[in-house]
Amino acid sequence: MVKDDDTITGGQRVAAHPGDVGLPALFFVYGTLKRGHHNNMVLQTSRFMGAATTVDKLALKIDGLPYLIDQPSEFQVDGEVFSVRSAEVASNLDRLEGHPHFYQRRQIDVKLNGTGKIVKCWTYFVVRDSTIARLSSEPNHRSYARRS
Repeated sequence: MVKDDDTITGGQRVAAHPGDVGLPALFFVYGTLKRGHHNNMVLQTSRFMGAATTVDKLALKIDGLPYLIDQPSEFQVDGEVFSVRSAEVASNLDRLEGHPHFYQRRQIDVKLNGTGKIVKCWTYFVVRDSTIARLSSEPNHRSYARRS
């Protein structure tokens, strides 16, 4: 159920506050929050559910850091799903991602690679117009890998 302070963007639910995610909640991560990357420590108390791929083809741009843009692409995006059970972790994720001004948390459908099951997950889309404009000429990617 969408609360009064939620908005709908392109048919996707956008939560305004960390408490709006409903815990436990599934989060799809595609960049520095994945296992083996430096921001994964934020998810250390969350349960890893498995590798996953977005159902929709979305624009993943990489310019030092990964940026998911709500635009069509030739690729579905590979990432990982975590079950977040703590409001503190959800709040820390929002703070890290600059939600709702730099990245915006929205729900999308992802397919768990191990089971093929499609689940709704929260993820973060970049929404700052200047960043989107700067990245427009960058190629789309299927996944983000840590640079050595």
